[in-house]
Amino acid sequence: RPVLGRHARDEYTKWPAGAAALRAAYCAERPCVVELMGGIGRARAVIGAEPSNWVAHPFGAMDSHAFLDRLDFFLHYPHETYIEEFGRAVLEALARGLPAVLPPVFRETFGAAAVYAEPRGGLAPASRRSGPTRRPISRRPPAARPSCAR
Repeated sequence: RPVLGRHARDEYTKWPAGAAALRAAYCAERPCVVELMGGIGRARAVIGAEPSNWVAHPFGAMDSHAFLDRLDFFLHYPHETYIEEFGRAVLEALARGLPAVLPPVFRETFGAAAVYAEPRGGLAPASRRSGPTRRPISRRPPAARPSCAR
């Protein structure tokens, strides 16, 4: 099973606003493992319970590089009205050679370096092609796609 994840502060700006979007963006109850570092209290409050496929790590539980090295794909779906200044966590994941799956609003910032999908469809739109192997971003094809659809 693929391991997806993210690290971010547990603030409302770092999670999609609605339960359906949050569950879809972070593959709740899908056939994958989702590791989340930084807390999930806000997400749990929105969706009601922690999905069985989520593994939560408190903020600072491990070095961010050690955390990223556990993942196959990096997910980053902040609140829909939040304007991300840059996306340092995304850049850090890309620098570690992780494929990053982001909402389309980030296309102008990250271009071909990331994969884009709306959270309402989960990762199904991004799963129509085979997933990439983990390698440095400069050698990874821009069409890399994860496969965490039902």
